[in-house]
This record gives sequence, structure tokens and C-alpha cells, in this order.
Amino acid sequence: MIIILGDYILDVDADKNKAYYKDYGYGCDCDACVNYKSCVKEVLPDEAALFDEMGLDISKPVEVYEMGSKDNVLFYGGWYHICGKLIKGDARSATDYLITENYRISFQKECVLLRGNFPVPCFQMWIEAHLPWSLKKDNGYEKLL
Repeated sequence: MIIILGDYILDVDADKNKAYYKDYGYGCDCDACVNYKSCVKEVLPDEAALFDEMGLDISKPVEVYEMGSKDNVLFYGGWYHICGKLIKGDARSATDYLITENYRISFQKECVLLRGNFPVPCFQMWIEAHLPWSLKKDNGYEKLL
């Protein structure tokens, strides 16, 4: 399926993505990762719908990491691998695609930390997200600034 997002043209194999990510489990259980996984679908339903269209589960990144917290909002970076081809655009030359003011994505042809069993061809989607702290415990990242 062809998807056009700003400067990017993607040829996404949603069926292969669904099949791969069905049993995929992101393994980190630090508070920041648990927070991302627990709230991203509810907080960002429009973004989750775009991921669903591509056969991805927004709560199952290949990698997600916390880059700071202010006023109980965490700033995240991370990426997802996508089955298919990046036809036009690259993170180094195209502008990021802003889904909402709290979620931005970009794409590149090369994949970082690609698992050996991931279907090819494939490309990578980078994300930047601002998500509220949703866990029923203190936000320890707030004290790190």
C-alpha cells in the first residue's frame, strides 16, 4: 500500500508488519518504557490509527527511550521497523512529518538494530513524542533535570 506523508512516499506491506509484530514484545521494563507502552494508544489515538493502517502497533516500538521530563510530560525518541520500501524521502533530506504537536516522525532506508528474522525489504521510522506520566507512582525522571 502506498502512503504519502509530507515529503515521504512509503510502500508499506501492512500484512507482513501485522504478522511480524503480532508476537513481538518490546522487552524493556524501565518506568519510561512502561509509561510509553501503557499510554500512547489512549493519549494519541490519531497516531495509533496511522500505525494500525501500516500494520504496526504503536505500543510496540523496536526501541524507545526517554530524553527528559518536565511538568510530568516525558520527551521520547525511538524507532520502528517497517516491512516495505521507502520510495521517496530520507531523514537526512526530508522534513519530519508532524502528526500532532506531540508526535513527529521521519523515515530512513537504513535500519538500526534490525533483528535477523525481520522481513526484507524494510525501512525505519524515527519518532519523537511528548507523553504524560501515567503510571501510579512518582515520576523519577522529573528529578533528573
